[in-house]
Amino acid sequence: MNSIHADEFLTVVAPALERGDPQALGEAVGSRWQPAQVCLLLTHTDPEVRRTAVVTLGIVGGRGEVGALTRCLRDADDQVYQFAEDALWSIWFRTGHADAAALFREGMLALTRDELAEAASRLTAATERDPEFAEAYNQLAIVHYLAGHWEASQAACRRALLLMPTHFGAMAGLGHCYVHHGELRQAIDCYRRALAINPRMPAIVSAKQRLESQLAVDPHAGLANAETDGTVLLDFQADPARSR
Repeated sequence: MNSIHADEFLTVVAPALERGDPQALGEAVGSRWQPAQVCLLLTHTDPEVRRTAVVTLGIVGGRGEVGALTRCLRDADDQVYQFAEDALWSIWFRTGHADAAALFREGMLALTRDELAEAASRLTAATERDPEFAEAYNQLAIVHYLAGHWEASQAACRRALLLMPTHFGAMAGLGHCYVHHGELRQAIDCYRRALAINPRMPAIVSAKQRLESQLAVDPHAGLANAETDGTVLLDFQADPARSR
């Protein structure tokens, strides 16, 4: 695979980035390089090159680039990390087939309106149209969670993780479900796994520490005295605009 000269890459993408034109950026990069070649820049010594490569992959990348972007969640540069997280959400939101994507957008719109039954119906339909659409299962898990359907939420989280094992949102969501079942050790394990993928999640760090403190005081702690905070899950209710 041919490498990309960093200076040439920055020169090519700069005009589109300055205009905030993702379509032009995609066209400029796509006419010259493959996403896998852009991935080679993710380990460049210059953080500006890494930042630009991550932003670009958020637009032109696909499932094949998820692994490389996930590794960027541990980058020493905070901007690289934030751009990588955004890029992953962007890719996850657009990996569904066209017919499933339309239903997914409708489900996300219903979710923003707190129309949970409608959201569940549309997102379920999206998973039926495209059983490989991991993000549709993740968002369905969020809808079930908000509706208090813990078992259904747990099942949707597991399906999302089966399809996308590095989905830190689904892993954290699975942890929240375990909390509501009173299975605190399993919840802590899920939070640890989520943080192993994406270590910069303060809400999940706090949730894990809170449960660990409870178990330190009472090794038999469960649902009856577990401190639950359902708002943590909303950290993974990513911007619905990414599904467009």
